[in-house]
Amino acid sequence: NKVLMEKAGELIKTQGSVVILANEAEKGFVLLAKSPDIKLNSAEILRDSLASFGGKGGGKEDFASGSVDISKLEEALAKIKATIISAL
Repeated sequence: NKVLMEKAGELIKTQGSVVILANEAEKGFVLLAKSPDIKLNSAEILRDSLASFGGKGGGKEDFASGSVDISKLEEALAKIKATIISAL
């Protein structure tokens, strides 16, 4: 998960970036990050989306992480993506 966090940190250096990364190891790890110019709350989106599937998430407005049962990972990612698209 540390590698995903480092990669997300690199990717959000570009303006206009929103990054969703996931790892299927053990529990489904999900990371949501954004560049400072994007008006989204990553922690809120991740927490609410993962909670819909029994998962947990949190963090900061620009960088958040959480986990959800692997069987729900694809659905959770789809919800996160849809929430971001509708907010932009």
